[in-house]
Amino acid sequence: MTSNTLDFTFFKNKLNLKNDELIILGGRPGMGKTLFAINLLNNSSQKGCFISLCDSDEEIFYKLEKMNIVSSQSNFGSICIEQPTLLELMELIVLQKDKFDYFVIDDMSGLNEEIEKLFNHNKNYQFVFRHLKLLAKSIGKTIILLSQLDRIVEEKPHTNRYNIISGKEKYIDHILIIYRSDYYKNIDKKNNMGGISNALLYAAKSKLEKNLIEEVKLNFTYPFWSLTCNN
Repeated sequence: MTSNTLDFTFFKNKLNLKNDELIILGGRPGMGKTLFAINLLNNSSQKGCFISLCDSDEEIFYKLEKMNIVSSQSNFGSICIEQPTLLELMELIVLQKDKFDYFVIDDMSGLNEEIEKLFNHNKNYQFVFRHLKLLAKSIGKTIILLSQLDRIVEEKPHTNRYNIISGKEKYIDHILIIYRSDYYKNIDKKNNMGGISNALLYAAKSKLEKNLIEEVKLNFTYPFWSLTCNN
């Protein structure tokens, strides 16, 4: 692997991933989670499936076009399903399990809000995490879920990244946080898209005894993510 390759194999090796784990990739809206995931998928030697709960087929195509990725030649498959229930999402993954090695879901806020009537905010998340973890275990496939995290954690990851560990995260095997310092500065992003933005990826939680990926340096040059170096 070259020093600038950002792919699923990198994380699988760093986190010693099994094939049945649940990973949360967190960050604020606009932080670059979706583009990060597409880089990860397209550079992977394994076949991944990108499931969008928010973007339309046209929006996904636009992002692929920006990255010069031809859908028919990409290393991954993409599916758009608007506001599914948790059951519909799980059924979709089960139907696709023999075609793909892992799944990336973008993002949890796109789930149908009907579930909110049954569970309060915290219990709702725990309910979703529990069922996605059970699904990953039953089909033997890794599931990566893109999601927003607590605002305080995201704005101060150096000091607060471990504060998100509580009972509701007990079903998650790894929690990764994307952090770009320029995101929190008043920068005209349209005029800054061509520049390189230094970024960090933190492991806020890992089921390993030691976090082998506590901090990974990254570069973000819209719309591409790459590794600054191999840690």
